[in-house]
Amino acid sequence: MSEILTIEQMLPPKFCPISVRHFLCEIDGIDSFLVKSVKLADFRPRSWPGTESQEARGYMSVTLHDVTAPSTMQQVHGWMKAAGQAKELMDAGKSALMTKKEVESAFRTVHIKRLDPIGNVIQLWHFYDVQLGEVHFQRLDYTDPGISEIVLELSFGGEKLEY
Repeated sequence: MSEILTIEQMLPPKFCPISVRHFLCEIDGIDSFLVKSVKLADFRPRSWPGTESQEARGYMSVTLHDVTAPSTMQQVHGWMKAAGQAKELMDAGKSALMTKKEVESAFRTVHIKRLDPIGNVIQLWHFYDVQLGEVHFQRLDYTDPGISEIVLELSFGGEKLEY
């Protein structure tokens, strides 16, 4: 015979470890439902050896499902194109000529929301000045039954964590 549960028995316990499957990733210009996985940021403090001569930036990796509608390839290509145009202007010393829209197209913001089992936001990461580093497209293969993926290697200049 089946057992009838009380409300207290149905709710999760107060202590619940964070699950790796409960998250939302929002990248300006890319649909959130296309995100398959995120390798959270690697940090290197500015005081560590080897960081004195480099601009201290964080790095992260985002894997996207490559679907046809809406086209993941078009959304990623738009970012690649904007980043390339911004780099050309900066290399030519004309970064002051960039419009606000051009800057926002090249340097995006990423938000990662970690969720509890019910769907409440328990952590909110904001990553600022996000630049597109490398883009890895999956090999096209007739024998692979899976969905094709695109991996974005990103760098960022600042971050903020809210609990």
